Amino acid sequence: MDDKQGWTAGPQLRGTFNILWTCISTLALCVWTAVHPNILCTSSRCRAFVTRLGMMLVAIVFPEIIISAAWRQLKSSQMLRAEMNSLCLKQPKENQIQRPDRETAENRRRQTVLPAFDFEDGLITSQPRVFQPSGTNLRDNQLHIIPEQHETMVRAPLEWTPEQAFFAVMGGFAIEVDFSNPQTQTNTPRLERRLVTTEGVIQLAKLGLIPSISTSEIQERSKADVIAKILVLAQITWFGMQVVGRLAGKLPLTLLEVHTAVHVVCTIGIYLLWLKKPYDVLSSAVLKDPDAKDMGALFSFSKALTETHHLAYTQFQSARVAYWNDRAVRAANSLLDHDPPPTPPVKEALTAAVSRCSATTSGQFVPARVTSKDQLLTNLAPGAQRALEILRTREGLSDQDVDSQNWDLLREKSENFAIREVWGGWSTDVGHEMSAEKGLHFLFNLLYGGGHLAAWASSSFPTSTEKWLWRYSAIILVLMPLWGCLWIGWWKAVSSKWKIFYPVGNGDFDIAVAPFFILLILAYALGRSFLLFESLISLRGLPKGAFATVNWSEYLPHIS
Repeated sequence: MDDKQGWTAGPQLRGTFNILWTCISTLALCVWTAVHPNILCTSSRCRAFVTRLGMMLVAIVFPEIIISAAWRQLKSSQMLRAEMNSLCLKQPKENQIQRPDRETAENRRRQTVLPAFDFEDGLITSQPRVFQPSGTNLRDNQLHIIPEQHETMVRAPLEWTPEQAFFAVMGGFAIEVDFSNPQTQTNTPRLERRLVTTEGVIQLAKLGLIPSISTSEIQERSKADVIAKILVLAQITWFGMQVVGRLAGKLPLTLLEVHTAVHVVCTIGIYLLWLKKPYDVLSSAVLKDPDAKDMGALFSFSKALTETHHLAYTQFQSARVAYWNDRAVRAANSLLDHDPPPTPPVKEALTAAVSRCSATTSGQFVPARVTSKDQLLTNLAPGAQRALEILRTREGLSDQDVDSQNWDLLREKSENFAIREVWGGWSTDVGHEMSAEKGLHFLFNLLYGGGHLAAWASSSFPTSTEKWLWRYSAIILVLMPLWGCLWIGWWKAVSSKWKIFYPVGNGDFDIAVAPFFILLILAYALGRSFLLFESLISLRGLPKGAFATVNWSEYLPHIS
């Protein structure tokens, strides 16, 4: 008996594990390379890895949160780049920055070099560099300093690149603020690092305190994994061909493949928004210039002063409620004598607060009661006072000009997400107007929900109940623009001056409307979670056609 067999084609079948592994590997590779976390204030490889995993999880379940953050960062980088280029293109006379005299030789030497900067973990080891005057137009944002005998610093016409702007927006510049008490005898400063916001970078650039860091240096520090990107491109191409081939061959797609295909499109959008953003930068460039540190003290002083006022106002609100409750009780008991009501706190002007706290530091004034916030303001006052002198000298700002501006220009968090800034909250005054970010959310949910609705008549659902739950979940996402318009309309009614909306603004309907929006948010989150959950558990019972593979020979030109 002849047991030999000639050329035999492979089996045209795939297993459940093949489907699961293909979708999970494709999704994981796409999300891993698309997510670009911001720089952490105090970075470590472990914390950076955990942050990336958290952003990946959010991108898988709620990708619109990542897309909105990417969109806001892109717009911020474009605004920053335009602002920095407009500063750089000013006339040289306008760019001359008078630097106050320094008493020591070390400070005089510092006038002739760039503000020092460094990266942690050995990422940047560059030393301060001395530049000669030049009229050439450079793209690497190099700062040209005139010879040492002069007392002015001149910026040459420069141009910021998108990479430089993104680097600044993601927390690329930091200041180590000294919070130690200047009256103590210890020489050990208590330094705490703070990241400079986009507005802070602009302000420091006006003062000539942003160091030179070229695009090539940023690209060298960016750990973009070229091999991973090549693998992702190959995986997406192969996965896309599989989906198109199955549709052309009238083979059923599993729900997991539908879900993965929708997310692949989402991650491509995220990647395009972050195309110019440096990838996996661990540490910021620390501004070492003494003037930059003084400006950091002023920024921190302004934030602490605002927090002190908010605390005092919260205490006033509690005292006012208690006062009028007591007045009502006394009136019910025919007691007409009463104390005057509490008066609301008045926020102290920034310049006045700095002067007062500086007097406390010098011993000219001793407050009757010192709180932790008062001590913090006192510790920051000397640096803040020097920063005010810098603003008066270099920018010609008066005290009124300083008091009218926002100087809370440092942050402690990486701010990878911006969902609260987009939609606001019940107790905030932001996020209640129509915006481009909300429009992006509307469009995204229409496409995301519509992509899942494409599986309306799919035969991959194990039960009829799961099919209808899938449809309901997708419809909730498609109707997201309606829920968003209801939210915007509610807050329009709250702030309206029309008499018909007075009960809304007075809070009479809050007890009914607040639970309604909470239920909408809960339904939205459950719908999102169910689509992910169902795409996985549906693998337990698939139609036989889902295991058939595409016969590519049918789509190749041939003679039969």
